Amino acid sequence: PDGPITIDVAALRDQIVAKLQGTSPQLASQIPPAQDLTITVSASDIPSGVSTAASVLSWMKWTPLLLAIAAAVLLGIGFLVTDDWTRTARHVGIAFIVVGIFPLLMRLIIPAIVSGAASGTTSDILEVATTATVANWWIALVVTLVIGGALLAAGIVLRRPARAQSGPVVLGH
Repeated sequence: PDGPITIDVAALRDQIVAKLQGTSPQLASQIPPAQDLTITVSASDIPSGVSTAASVLSWMKWTPLLLAIAAAVLLGIGFLVTDDWTRTARHVGIAFIVVGIFPLLMRLIIPAIVSGAASGTTSDILEVATTATVANWWIALVVTLVIGGALLAAGIVLRRPARAQSGPVVLGH
């Protein structure tokens, strides 16, 4: 950003004080008033390493797309160089299905397992992390499963030997 960044944490003050009142009223009374809870950071206050890290992280958002393109290119090269591409299609299809099923199973199983645990524990963090991670990618997972199923089916169907064509039966020779 060109100018200074202002962070207003006054909105959080009431929530923090309300939570602390029940457990530690003495600590809640030490939180400053809302007008004192504004933080202003100028560009000169930010160390150069932080801005470098921020620029690296902004480029990293393209990593999944680049990896997907690289995987598709390598998959195409794999099909081109193999002698038995029906076998390769079966193996790649199985791999796609495994890659697609594992996160979906995590999304279905982990929240069900940890839902019985007491709230406020690490199980809540695990449930939220699993749900957030897989929920954003569910379309990609379904597409992965469909592609895997199609490759597996193609590998199975194309593996079947063609029926032997017999010539016409000539009688009397």
